[in-house]
Amino acid sequence: MIVQKCFFCWSLKYGVYSWTVIQLILRLGIMCGLYWIPDTIADTGREKVLSAVMSTILGAIFGWLVWSVLILVVALKGIAERRSMLVYPYMFLLILEFVLLVVSGILMSALQTPWYIFQALISCGTHGYAFICTISFYKSIKAQEKGLHEVEAIPFKTV
Repeated sequence: MIVQKCFFCWSLKYGVYSWTVIQLILRLGIMCGLYWIPDTIADTGREKVLSAVMSTILGAIFGWLVWSVLILVVALKGIAERRSMLVYPYMFLLILEFVLLVVSGILMSALQTPWYIFQALISCGTHGYAFICTISFYKSIKAQEKGLHEVEAIPFKTV
């Protein structure tokens, strides 16, 4: 295992579980906000802002959030039941989001302002540490599953 405690005080199970719940709440909040953006723009009388490109971008972001919320729900079930196969998609999601954060941080700092690189560094640091904790938790689950299967494979012998 890489780390023994998540965020230096929680057990790996509750640390990864808490981080996943926080991510789930944030994504649901962002989804609610994205859902109401077109109505808010239409109510202000600025329909020209809401073009086909903006609705496509909002739709893609909304689809990404729905997909990631489903993965987070599956990961919560896997964390609670200590099943490694259900935690595996969450690790893939963390890697994919880490790459997207790096790319978006570089692009936004090059196109807009260099301050975006600091936001990307902080986001990548938290996602990286969450990934390290998740990997450690995954390895502990795999070791536990391997140990349980070895115990089950031993035939019962009478004395």
